[in-house]
Amino acid sequence: MIFWTNVVFFVVRSIFYPRMSYGHIGLFGMTAVIYICCFQFMRYIARPTFGENGQLIDAGVDLNMQSGVGEHVKDILIWTCVCQVLSLISSYFWFLLLLIPGRFGWMAWRSIISPWLFQQAPVEEVSEKKQRKLERKMMRR
Repeated sequence: MIFWTNVVFFVVRSIFYPRMSYGHIGLFGMTAVIYICCFQFMRYIARPTFGENGQLIDAGVDLNMQSGVGEHVKDILIWTCVCQVLSLISSYFWFLLLLIPGRFGWMAWRSIISPWLFQQAPVEEVSEKKQRKLERKMMRR
């Protein structure tokens, strides 16, 4: 998919737009960095680990796991390909790449920051003895 996206991008760019601006070259370089980083990360997390005797210790992460890290990295790859192809229609489609850090921020807010900020204070368990003592103290008043 990445290969064909780049082929289509360069063929269409060279036919319809004989001159590429520095902005397009820079954004293409940024998409290339995104592709390389995502691909290397997926290779790293899916790599199995073997022991000294050749026995499998860890099979690596399943890249097709629902709501797993691999799925989110594949989403980044697909979204980058879509933005690169749509940029052939209009240069403003490059701005869609800003949705990637936006989604990361939203996921961080939903699963890490918001629960941490809005968690309720822990309720202190009061023993029966302490409860009776407090009740007697309240009765005296």
